[in-house]
Amino acid sequence: MHNPFGKALGKASDPYINSFTLVRLSHSKDQNVRAAVAENLAARLSRGSLTFFERKNFPRFDRMVVVQSLLNPESRDPSGKAMDLISEFIKNASGKEAEVLINSTSSFVRSCTAQNPRTKAEDIVWFMLDANPSQSKIIFERHDRVKREKILTALDQSGHMELYQALTGRKSPQLQLYQDLMQFRASGIILATNQISRKQPDNN
Repeated sequence: MHNPFGKALGKASDPYINSFTLVRLSHSKDQNVRAAVAENLAARLSRGSLTFFERKNFPRFDRMVVVQSLLNPESRDPSGKAMDLISEFIKNASGKEAEVLINSTSSFVRSCTAQNPRTKAEDIVWFMLDANPSQSKIIFERHDRVKREKILTALDQSGHMELYQALTGRKSPQLQLYQDLMQFRASGIILATNQISRKQPDNN
């Protein structure tokens, strides 16, 4: 039986196929062809020797195929020559795309995704916990006020009080509440002890 996608799969896997054909195949309805394109694209991004047409045609690839290529271990350490393409792509990623990209094996891809305003606050926190404090601070400050408040709320609710304080210079509401409760409890114990002492009969 003739398989109309068989030849397409071979082309999608060909490391020497021209970028025009690869772009066309990225829009295929066959998931195997799309997966082969993603793998091929990941290898091209990581090697860094992108041709003029590969760079020019990059925005024409199916976006979800590009997302899958950035999850591929091949793109773990993308070349400096491709970083601008990747950064620009992630900058314009949708919330749905960002939700996938935050799971990339590439720290560069995850860092770019954490700076996307459409990335969920919980996913940004997840990245920050794995990053160094200075990097977390930079990413935090690049978001607008509304997003920063969402990040802080997510940090507070998840109990990451040290990172909250490192980003803001103040205690998290949860930590402050806990300390206030402990202080109130200690005051109550002291008060109760004093009252008991007053009630003790004087044996002298």
